[in-house]
Amino acid sequence: MPDPVTGLVEDIKVLTTKMAKAEGNAVLHVIELARLYVELRQSVKKRQWERTLTELGVSLRVASRYLVIGESWWLQDPPGSDELTLLPCDLEKLEQLSKLSPHHLPVVLQAVRCKEVSRGAVISAVQRVLGGKPPAPADDDVTVKSLKKKLSGYVRRFVNVIEELREEDLDAQARQDLWGELQAEFSEVEAALYSEEFAEVTPPQPDEEEDPTETDEDEDE
Repeated sequence: MPDPVTGLVEDIKVLTTKMAKAEGNAVLHVIELARLYVELRQSVKKRQWERTLTELGVSLRVASRYLVIGESWWLQDPPGSDELTLLPCDLEKLEQLSKLSPHHLPVVLQAVRCKEVSRGAVISAVQRVLGGKPPAPADDDVTVKSLKKKLSGYVRRFVNVIEELREEDLDAQARQDLWGELQAEFSEVEAALYSEEFAEVTPPQPDEEEDPTETDEDEDE
């Protein structure tokens, strides 16, 4: 009588292989998209570039990642089938990995499980190969304090620049455009804070009030 465990293991291996091939095809689609973004960026002026991205529903940050990939060797000589099965379907990870040479890419993919590890681990691995200093791990509290301090400094400097602008340089339309761009930038900050990496955290709801009757036991449920 066939061992059911052996059959299940084989089925899992087959399906895992199929998924790896499908993800490899998805990476090729990302590379093709990167080529299109490079062509689009070369075809439009800066202001038109930003408006076009808005129409596409794509942020400047995401588009810049595609541009990095599009300027790599991947467009002329895409990674082979062995590399494609190991490459992650994550744009930020792919952006970093595209900076590696054709010689170093397979080495990193064999040494690091890029599909499973965090983005920070991929960034560190790439920086080590490129000779850069990987970011030192920091305590979460210190990192948050540092971010708050930097944010306060950025805002103060930005306000100072606005106050120095001449009135004719900052008419009603310019104010509206500037405020729109600021809102778009902070939308990216919100998206980063509440990304899949922090799926357990939900964005604050301004109209929601905390229920004083809620207990810790209710929260655990």
